[in-house]
Amino acid sequence: MFTEHTQKRINDSVYCTTLQVPLDYTDPNSEPLSLQLIKMNATNTPPKGSVLLNPGGPGASGIDFIADYGHEYREALGGKFDVVSFDPRWKTGRFISTPFVARDMLRVVDALKEDGLLRYWGLSYGATLGQTFAAISQNARTYYLGYSTFTTRNADDAVTEILRQCIKVGPKKCALADYAGSDTTPEKLSSALANALQDLLDEGTAKSLDNYLKIKELLFWDLYKPSLLLRAIKKIAFALNGDWKGFRKEFMKTPVKPGVNQNTLLGIACGDSSFRAGSPEELYAVIKMQARESMFADVTETQAWWCSHWKFEAAERYEGDFSNITTSFPIMFVNGPLDPVTPLSGAFETSIAFKGSRVLVQNGFGHGAMNHSSKCTRQAIQAYFEEGTLPKIGDVCEPDQLAYEYALSLETRQKHEAR
Repeated sequence: MFTEHTQKRINDSVYCTTLQVPLDYTDPNSEPLSLQLIKMNATNTPPKGSVLLNPGGPGASGIDFIADYGHEYREALGGKFDVVSFDPRWKTGRFISTPFVARDMLRVVDALKEDGLLRYWGLSYGATLGQTFAAISQNARTYYLGYSTFTTRNADDAVTEILRQCIKVGPKKCALADYAGSDTTPEKLSSALANALQDLLDEGTAKSLDNYLKIKELLFWDLYKPSLLLRAIKKIAFALNGDWKGFRKEFMKTPVKPGVNQNTLLGIACGDSSFRAGSPEELYAVIKMQARESMFADVTETQAWWCSHWKFEAAERYEGDFSNITTSFPIMFVNGPLDPVTPLSGAFETSIAFKGSRVLVQNGFGHGAMNHSSKCTRQAIQAYFEEGTLPKIGDVCEPDQLAYEYALSLETRQKHEAR
């Protein structure tokens, strides 16, 4: 059932089952669909209930997510809740949209036979799923922890912050800190990187374009976790030195395996969207708008390009307003100012739509609340799920360690363990 990599990571018992749900919620006589479920039990007994997690994507496997990382999220919940997730609807064509998955979640809550309360933690796209659930199921009893919506508007700031921390630790720990001697600044390094990328485009060869796209794509994924910052710095150094042969040798030895099934991602993303570019001119307008968001837009925000050729229309699409929504219990959003795909501004914009909701700012690096460890954030999450305590307006949690220092300490630990 699990990949070899996942089997090696499982360090606790997990329990798997299937749940029969309607393939088509718009058809009372729909044939059934077998939804795959996974659970990792709380360490404290009896558990206070189950927290349903969605890893995002859209279309990421909840089964693999719990098997890989369930113990970390269970610990973040104080060990007092079972953690549960499920797999996407996979190859179901027009029946894979977000509203259908939200309705699946209601079926999961019923099947758990607890207190009828949905306790939900949505990561990345999982936040959109949670918001859709809250909008179409306003009478459901819900504790919902989420992030904001997808856009790369903070990704450039994340690169600048990497360079700022590099300079702060000094050239002995980060060679780029001495790139322009004593005059080295994050802004100068960012400008030099932009010039190096532009030089690649100006070359106009197939190889230079491939290098341009690959370094931006691979550098972007490094912005997700503090543990990847040293790798990001190395990529930037190759670019600033114009060493594309070295870059390809170091980072393109094997193809990158996507973490999400592409067809599942497109089935959800395109099915949820009512917009389909019908001409090159319409698509160009979208591309120009995206390019203003971030230097990474041309390698990350390609959904509109793919969706212009997507043939399925979702059986159900949520077309209501995300505004003035009352939930049975206020939503808690957690977001950081340097998240490359779910910006902090998006969390505040989304919070406005849900009455009584609060935003906790985690002043860390990377995507989501868990990649840059913060005891303060973990305590706030536990208090929310255990006691229903919301953060105060303006609350900010600091990470346990500076991102670059964390990356250095992790490298030291890995070298020690390898001896």
